[in-house]
Amino acid sequence: MAKKKKFRVEAEFITYGFIIVEAETSEQANEIAENTDGGDFVTIDNDGDFNILSTATRVATKEDMRNEFTSSEFTVVEDGEE
Repeated sequence: MAKKKKFRVEAEFITYGFIIVEAETSEQANEIAENTDGGDFVTIDNDGDFNILSTATRVATKEDMRNEFTSSEFTVVEDGEE
C-alpha cells in the first residue's frame, strides 16, 4: 500500500447573520445594512457553509525536502508540525 501524503486545502467559510435597522423602505434598509460594519451583525447559530478555494497543495517536512521533492511542489512545515 502506498504511503499516504498530507495536503493543505484552503476554504472560505460563510457565516450567516442579520441586523435590525430602521428605514422607510426595504431598499433603504438594504442600503443601511450594506454601509454597516460587519461586526454589528448578529450571527445565526448553526447556519453557514464553506467552499473549497483551490487545488490541494502537498505538505511536507523539511526532511522530505532534503530527500524527495522541490519546494514548488508543496507547502513546507517544520518537522513535527504536521
